[in-house]
Amino acid sequence: MAGEVSLRGLISLILVFVLLHGLIKVTPLYIKYFYFREAVKDSARMAKEKGDDEILGMVLESAHELGLPVTEENVTLERAGDESFRVRVNFFVDVKFLWGFYRRFNFNCQAEGP
Repeated sequence: MAGEVSLRGLISLILVFVLLHGLIKVTPLYIKYFYFREAVKDSARMAKEKGDDEILGMVLESAHELGLPVTEENVTLERAGDESFRVRVNFFVDVKFLWGFYRRFNFNCQAEGP
């Protein structure tokens, strides 16, 4: 009959809604992470010109601008002589989905300097 909604159609509509909701919640987070990862790589490339405190400040500023929960405790800077430099950043973000369901997303960045 006209105007009837089948159970199969209703379930399909609910699944599409849940999938779209998940994409709307997660996609911006990963976009921010990709921008942040590039900023960490750029900071590591400046290891010869800048000190550890300046590089740490650059990493934290990039995270703050992108709205990522990165603190000084999440960042590790390693220097081995004059040539080798490594930046590591580990952090997580809890995302709230429908019906109060939370999912933790862990992110790890690593970049090496000149």
